[in-house]
Parts: sequence; structure tokens; C-alpha cells
Amino acid sequence: MTIKTSKKELKEEELKRFLVDEKDFGEDTLKEKIAKFKEAKTNKPQASLESFFGKPTVTIHEANLKKNTKKKGAAASSQKKVVKR
Repeated sequence: MTIKTSKKELKEEELKRFLVDEKDFGEDTLKEKIAKFKEAKTNKPQASLESFFGKPTVTIHEANLKKNTKKKGAAASSQKKVVKR
């Protein structure tokens, strides 16, 4: 899911008129939320997981290489030995 945002300025008076006057929101609560919104907008963007954990590294152990060289699936089943009784 993608949420599109725009860089338009917040129209505080229009927002206040709609939420407080028409929808009966509390004016103090709205002022607090607008202040938090402005603060969040000025903060730097969220850091990536890679910057937190570092670049991913892949380690292949020799034991795993030996296990993966065996034939699997249809190729292995077509080469089954027939046992006579």
C-alpha cells in the first residue's frame, strides 16, 4: 500500500474552522496535534534498517555446500535403483 503525501503548507485556519466549528473537536487538542505535526515535519526522515544494523553479510559454511550438491527433485527420483527380489 502506498500513501501519497504532498509538501503543501498546512492551512491551520481552515482546519480549525472545519474540525472545531463544524465537527466539535476540542480546540486545545487540535493546537497540540498541529504543533506535533509541525515538529514531525521538521525532523529528519526515519533512518533505514541498514544504517542501524549495518550491511547484510552472507556466510556459507562448508558443511552446507556439501549438503546442497546432492541432486534433489525430479532428477534424483528418475535415477532410482531398482532392487530385484
